[in-house]
Amino acid sequence: MPNEQIWKNVKDSLITPAFKELRKRGYLCRMNFACCNTCASADLDEKAKEKKNPAFIYWHHQEEARQTEWDAGSTLSLGFASALEEDELSTLDVGKALCEELMKANIRYRDQRSDRLFDFEAAIDWNWSEGQKVQVRWNPKRSS
Repeated sequence: MPNEQIWKNVKDSLITPAFKELRKRGYLCRMNFACCNTCASADLDEKAKEKKNPAFIYWHHQEEARQTEWDAGSTLSLGFASALEEDELSTLDVGKALCEELMKANIRYRDQRSDRLFDFEAAIDWNWSEGQKVQVRWNPKRSS
């Protein structure tokens, strides 16, 4: 199964639903946004403050470019922060909300060409630190 197909399924089955739910809660979520981490976080911090969104979550173009090169066990790094005062919504709260939504996903993929069914083991790694991105690791494995 080509990596582009796998990445599309991971994005459609895991990341997009999580971002959709977080948007419903007022979070500013961007996929494949800006050239790098520095530009993405600066731009989103400004947009979040302008729009009065409580927080933002994203990955940037460099992360997106790496995704089609993924092999089993590879990682997507998701940045996040709060644009509000700590007592209103902390950056830790944003990280927790992101992890909660990611853990709800059920990832299953049917390869149209081979008609094989794949499940994805997704692991969410985060050390509960404002300074570390949420890491999404996954492994495709053929279903029985």
